[in-house]
Amino acid sequence: MTKDDYGYISIKGGVIMRDILPLLVVDDLQATIDYYIHKLGFGIQQVSPAEGPPNFAIIKRKDARVMLEAQASYARHNAADPITGPRGIGVELHMVASDGVDALHAELSMLGVDIIKPIHTNQYGVRHFSIRDLNGYILTFKQ
Repeated sequence: MTKDDYGYISIKGGVIMRDILPLLVVDDLQATIDYYIHKLGFGIQQVSPAEGPPNFAIIKRKDARVMLEAQASYARHNAADPITGPRGIGVELHMVASDGVDALHAELSMLGVDIIKPIHTNQYGVRHFSIRDLNGYILTFKQ
């Protein structure tokens, strides 16, 4: 057994998990990329294929990364049937806004982002707010 920098113990083979990289399946990948860039301030880390309409992308804002995949591409590689219905039911992505959640809230409000939970401090002393992206996924930004 080993401990990482945070005191967490790894039991199997000393492998320490340090990051989670979520994959969001979307209907219109180009529209989603544009939304995350122009509304949420992300940049592109990777897009595939390099030419033509994208099937897959990794977007990044500072240390926060999210993978995006077009539904048709995801179905070809992973599922027998297309994914239909609302996205993100039962899933929330929480991102830590180290530069200040109030400033981020003001920035996203000015850009017309759909804020579904207004900024507030919860019972644990965590300041946060939540948005819904154009695919229905909920992102919570906290400090």
